[in-house]
Amino acid sequence: MGSVVELTPEEFNLHLDPILLHIERESDQPGRYNPEHFYPTWQKLMRAGVARTWEAPGCVLGAVFFPDTISGALYGSVHFWWALPAVRGTGAPMRLFKAFEQAARAAGCKRVFSMAYETLNPSNLSAVYPRLGYSKHETIFSKEL
Repeated sequence: MGSVVELTPEEFNLHLDPILLHIERESDQPGRYNPEHFYPTWQKLMRAGVARTWEAPGCVLGAVFFPDTISGALYGSVHFWWALPAVRGTGAPMRLFKAFEQAARAAGCKRVFSMAYETLNPSNLSAVYPRLGYSKHETIFSKEL
């Protein structure tokens, strides 16, 4: 499968729609994806140096880099890591994750985080993260208002 490339803000655009539309259909949050808001907002964060994005065919990963409000230590956090079913298990999504970790290490991050929808492939999530050295230490609850 294709190699990983880090996208510029201009390259982060509607060509990613097939991935995002599939994830929206697969998730438990239909109607959340708003391309008119998502692309310009993420591009703005990329231009500000807060967000970075990597792509390989059929998958995309976006992360934010920020100082911890309590300690000041730099952290990296995967904000989205999405792959089409055809590329899951091929190694391409994992190469994106490794690119994120390498960038976080190079930026001087002291800790990295990754959020994931547990409803999307829960058995794979419970296997992948521990294998990468991650532990689950928080659960996020949400409610529609």
